[in-house]
Amino acid sequence: MFLENDTLANPNPPGNAYRLVVDATGKSHIYVPTATTTTRSRTSTSMASIGSFEESSSSTASDEKQLLVQVRPTLGVASLNIDMGEAMANSASCSPTTTTTSTTSTMQLMLTENEAARLRFEELLSQAEEADLSDVEATNCIYIGGTDKHNRPVVVVVGKWFRYTDLDLDKAVLYLIRKLRPVVEAGDYTVVYFHTRTTRDNIPHYHWIKHVYSLLGYEYKKHLKAFYVVHPTLWTKMTCWWFTTFMAPAIKQKMHNVNALSYLFATLSADQDTLELPVFIEEHDMTLNGTRYFRST
Repeated sequence: MFLENDTLANPNPPGNAYRLVVDATGKSHIYVPTATTTTRSRTSTSMASIGSFEESSSSTASDEKQLLVQVRPTLGVASLNIDMGEAMANSASCSPTTTTTSTTSTMQLMLTENEAARLRFEELLSQAEEADLSDVEATNCIYIGGTDKHNRPVVVVVGKWFRYTDLDLDKAVLYLIRKLRPVVEAGDYTVVYFHTRTTRDNIPHYHWIKHVYSLLGYEYKKHLKAFYVVHPTLWTKMTCWWFTTFMAPAIKQKMHNVNALSYLFATLSADQDTLELPVFIEEHDMTLNGTRYFRST
């Protein structure tokens, strides 16, 4: 153990300001010369123990006077470590848990929303099996048109036959779910949407498209491997880009714009007969692209 002395009146005392005296019993004392000042003795520590602070004031008129201050041992390092550990534990227990609580609440909210979406879709599945959807089915706007080169079913959507302004949109959603259910249960699938010769009455509102996508179950989105938009317009391209960028980024890489049937047939390894396309689609494609897709093998 060693001792330091800080003189309040003089921060840098001279060398003879004090001296350490050890008596015959082995106790340590401090010899303080006469001075009209207030002295504070601070006991510093080594790795073994920690000293205590003591203050003393002396004011005498004699030449010199010995003031013996006995050094008293205090708590050891181990005890201090325990106290510090307890203080840190108390501090930790008092620390705010706002971040943890916020994260937990967010996860619970997400689980609640996912569970609600799943239950809602199960209810739609039940309704799709029981509802009378003959008026939507009569339009033939959605049907299964063969398979692609990966042996995946191709779901054909004919935009011109989808009368957005005339159909019951709730029934249209139920019909889509009913038509896709056996396809999804079998595995992956491809969608080909023909925007050929559509008018304003055939184009659904953007918010309705977003609504339909949010209603579909996870398996419907997971098993969709490619979505082709044939004969797109500027409006179609902008809508698809906006939707897949901000609303459905998971399918952004699956979306493809196709300007000619020849490219579509080559990509899918299919032809018009396989996809059972209506005649007006081929006629429109010949108007736009000539006869270049008629090539002898």
